[in-house]
Amino acid sequence: MPADYNKINWVKCTMDIWERGRNMLSQKLWQYVERFNADDDQRQINSIDNAHAFDWLTENIPLIDCPEKTLEEIYYFRWWVFRKHIKQTEDGWVITEFLPQVPWSGKHNAIVAPFGHQISEAKWLKCAKPLITDYAQYYLNGIGNLFDYSTWFADSVYEYCEHCNDVAFGI
Repeated sequence: MPADYNKINWVKCTMDIWERGRNMLSQKLWQYVERFNADDDQRQINSIDNAHAFDWLTENIPLIDCPEKTLEEIYYFRWWVFRKHIKQTEDGWVITEFLPQVPWSGKHNAIVAPFGHQISEAKWLKCAKPLITDYAQYYLNGIGNLFDYSTWFADSVYEYCEHCNDVAFGI
């Protein structure tokens, strides 16, 4: 028997447990997404429509199991709604604040006021880097107006850089 046999078995066992747990959480997410989709008339579609919501959420959000089911449902509903606001544009990714076009928004229906909390939420996504860097560049390059509203832009970019250990982006 190899010297690291127990170590290899431990890693395999851990991976199996992790995979079973992930499958259980995915099944739970499926139930929530099915219900959220059934209750939604989907008037505005950006980049991730309801038909692709489950796959996108499974691939990108932290999955949780919470003993307080109301809290769990709210958690998954917030991510389900958040992905509706992610929009791929010719200027890169942006995150909208409103689903229908509003007259006080900028190009691509983006508004700088919610930038800070949008980035604070988006940093937890597995696909965060292109989304956050594109969205920050949208304002830094003058496509969106950084000065339309007060915002905690710099702090949220710094927080993202710390979270993802991507200091180069913040410089």
